[in-house]
Amino acid sequence: MADIPLNEMSYAELLSLRGEIDKILLQKADERRNELLAELAEVNKIRTSAKATKYRHKAKYRSPEGHSWSGQGVTPKWLREHEARGGSRDDFLIKGQR
Repeated sequence: MADIPLNEMSYAELLSLRGEIDKILLQKADERRNELLAELAEVNKIRTSAKATKYRHKAKYRSPEGHSWSGQGVTPKWLREHEARGGSRDDFLIKGQR
């Protein structure tokens, strides 16, 4: 870094220098922000494409109304109600599934 004799500069010269430094700092901050936004966009693109390849389970159960459930996750209300009435999940098992 160049040795600038700041102590020998006048008040007006120091203010002028500070103004120039502020302008340069704003430009550099804008450049860095744009770089970070570009990196973030790239990360989001990768995350979005990873979500698109997420595996979907095939339906294993189907209600008379056409609702389906893979047997994974929370049991749907229509199946819980059927079981509460004494029914079996197998009543809604899609043919060929086990």
